[in-house]
Amino acid sequence: MGLFRSENLYLCKTTMTKDSTYESIKQLGRLSMVSFVDLNINEQVYDLPYAKEVNRCNETLRSIENILQECERLNIPLKSPSSINEYYMAQNGLSQVMKVAEHRLFDVIEEDVQKYDEFLSSQTKSLRGIKNDYDLLQDYHEALHTAAQLLAKQPANKGKWSFMNRSSALEKVSEKDNEDSKDYSNKKNNEDDDIGFQIKIGHIIGTIDTEDSFNFKRLIFRATRGNALIQVKDIKPKKIKPTKNQRSSFLITFQEGFSMREKLQRITQSFGARLYDYPDQDFFKVIEDLKTKMVDTKRLLKDSNRELRNYLIRLNDLEQKEIEGNSHFYGISTLPMYKMLVQIEQQIYRNMNCLKSIDNGNVQYGFIWSTVKADQIESELNKKGVFLRELHFEDINNHEFETPTLFKTNAFTGQFHSIVETYGIPKYKEVNPSLFTIISFPFLFGVMFGDIGHGGLLFLASSALCLFGENIQALKPIYNARYLLLLMGLFSFFCGFMYNDFMSIPIEMNASCFTKGLKTYRLRPDCVYPFGIDPKWYVATNELTFMNSFKMKLAVILGVAQMLLGIFLRFFNAHDFCDYVEFIAQFVVMCCWFGYMNVLIIAKWLTHYPDTSQAPGIIASMIDMFLKFGACEKTPIISDVSGTEQIQIILLIVSFTCIPIMLFLRPLIACISGSHTEKKQGYNKFEDEEEYEGFQAEERKLEQQHRNFDVQNSNEENKQQIADDGSHRVMGDNGSREMQDRDRHHEQMANLRKVLKIEDHGHSMEELFVHQLIETIEFVLGTVSNTASYLRLWALSLAHSQLADVFYEKTLVMGLEYKSPLMLFFLQQLFWVATLGVLMSMDSMECFLHTLRLHWVEFQNKFYKGTGTKFTPLSFTQVSISNED
Repeated sequence: MGLFRSENLYLCKTTMTKDSTYESIKQLGRLSMVSFVDLNINEQVYDLPYAKEVNRCNETLRSIENILQECERLNIPLKSPSSINEYYMAQNGLSQVMKVAEHRLFDVIEEDVQKYDEFLSSQTKSLRGIKNDYDLLQDYHEALHTAAQLLAKQPANKGKWSFMNRSSALEKVSEKDNEDSKDYSNKKNNEDDDIGFQIKIGHIIGTIDTEDSFNFKRLIFRATRGNALIQVKDIKPKKIKPTKNQRSSFLITFQEGFSMREKLQRITQSFGARLYDYPDQDFFKVIEDLKTKMVDTKRLLKDSNRELRNYLIRLNDLEQKEIEGNSHFYGISTLPMYKMLVQIEQQIYRNMNCLKSIDNGNVQYGFIWSTVKADQIESELNKKGVFLRELHFEDINNHEFETPTLFKTNAFTGQFHSIVETYGIPKYKEVNPSLFTIISFPFLFGVMFGDIGHGGLLFLASSALCLFGENIQALKPIYNARYLLLLMGLFSFFCGFMYNDFMSIPIEMNASCFTKGLKTYRLRPDCVYPFGIDPKWYVATNELTFMNSFKMKLAVILGVAQMLLGIFLRFFNAHDFCDYVEFIAQFVVMCCWFGYMNVLIIAKWLTHYPDTSQAPGIIASMIDMFLKFGACEKTPIISDVSGTEQIQIILLIVSFTCIPIMLFLRPLIACISGSHTEKKQGYNKFEDEEEYEGFQAEERKLEQQHRNFDVQNSNEENKQQIADDGSHRVMGDNGSREMQDRDRHHEQMANLRKVLKIEDHGHSMEELFVHQLIETIEFVLGTVSNTASYLRLWALSLAHSQLADVFYEKTLVMGLEYKSPLMLFFLQQLFWVATLGVLMSMDSMECFLHTLRLHWVEFQNKFYKGTGTKFTPLSFTQVSISNED
């Protein structure tokens, strides 16, 4: 069906034995054409029959993800299966190497992955311990280094540190050539030494987050009332991009005392600071020992990472499992292969949980949506060499369940279809707006973003994205939108030619139709500019007035045309007589009101008015048409006064007649036919319910006969009667068996009705009337509001052109006026920064969002509901694609 309507889908019932369930679903997954209906959707997850197997798959996948993260950290290259066929061949080879059947591979892989994960967890735990030790040593070294800088001095001609007494470290005394001065200094130091022995000075060193250092200093000062001196110094990161928060080292100097030290330690701990021992002696020796430990720890960390990397490389080498050198794995790595296998197992068990059991669990049944009928499913399996006698299919026709939706898209159409699906999934066989969005979306974007230069830049950039974007990792997020961007750039380029605008510079591609007079430009007789807008309009004094009028009317014409298209598409979604009548009424109302306004716009464009001040206004004409019931007091546009009045009166009568039809037709027909009470949403009787109840009554009667027969005496008088009753009993058994099959069928259909939505066939009379009233009011008011909403085409186009003009005037033109090459170069760079940063980035995004709104609100609400469900088939190919991504 393409993009216009969804593909055909069929509801089938499948039955299989319990032993063949795994293989059956596995083979159906290879077809990629069926989707199972979850019959256990209302059950608790842990009550599902295969919940244990699903949990095993989840745990195995979690372990594989942990190992893959470690491989990514160590930059280990991994190769995934490039296609599902390559995976199947590798799976077959893995089964041969491990000497187990394919359905037992998961058990072996689960055991291997658990062993790998446990070993890797122990290794990574050890590595984290070594890394933490190295970080602590590094912080300790930085803290001591900071303390050495703050408490010591280092002469310029020596490389060793020399320390002063801690009490005099805060006061440095410079040497002087005068001997008396030096003696005085020595005497002063001796006096300070005597005082220093009387007061015990304490120190606390450590590291803290840089962002907390200011609050930390302030709290220390307030808590100690200024009796502690704190000095903080930022630690320079060893890397250009540090992986953790920036740290700072600190030194707290205070008068030693138990209460003071305890208070300071509590404050530092509250900030999450790391405290280290302050060495009273052998300061340099401690620093050197730390350096040695850091070197040894770093070497150990490097060696451990290298050994772990070699281990993971060997682990991911599937070729080492080969026998006799015959490769089955095509260079595929172990972990991606295991991950894909477990994901497929997970899908199989999840779909097995969708089935129900009968006959004491020996038989399982389920319902599937399929792209083909039951017999064709079996044919497809047979084509692949799969013959399963235990697997049976049965078509379910004339059902009333809501069918999921399937559209087959490609790399080009999928981008536009995703825009529609973001709004809502189309219902089954509902008209899909994607087909029209392919052209209308980039075109309306081009109307707002129209510029030869900017559209050309967008087109060139998107062309490069189409050609080279797949191989550039930074462009991956926008690579899927490459064709959408390409068309947006192309239509912006086209509309730029229509506007004759190249970054606010008009291009005179053809001879202008205006000649310059003494004060004004004069239009040459019988001259029509071949394409776009005449460039002389951009130098006219009324340029802004003209462009405003033109773009505003163009926006209205395009908006009304798109809304008429949306109403016309409503015809293809019609299901009954009322839908067709509503379509005609809405189409007529839209044509009588705003279609007529478009005719007035075009007629005014084609009419020459010698005195433009006497030209009639379109808005005024439309207002008079409604307020004065078609009266035309001013100069008409399309005819004389009487002819215009007749036309407008007819249009008003026809349009006002259609509004009651939209409001009352459906409720009246529903009331007359009584269809609003026949069926309710969510409930439908079986078509053969009476027959089904009759069979139940017959079964109860047969059971009563059997019980009477068992208590009868077996004398010779009743031998013939017993024989006759025996024949009746055989007949009763056949009827009972038939009744059991029928009961089973109805029970299965009842289970299906619990999980699937039933199409809505009616409402109560009150609900129907209120619904129709809301729909009518929404449409009538929407014709006005939606038409006004399309004026955003004019507004954003005007804003884009005016911004481009401002950037051009205030940069390039100003640079030329300065007559300075340096200033021109600087302003030229500013012009490109403004163009790329504002117009090409911000304005393009703004135009994109407004175009999105016009499609979702103004266009799609005329015919599109978007309340469907997406058809998601059981497909192992999707697992392969997701792993490649």
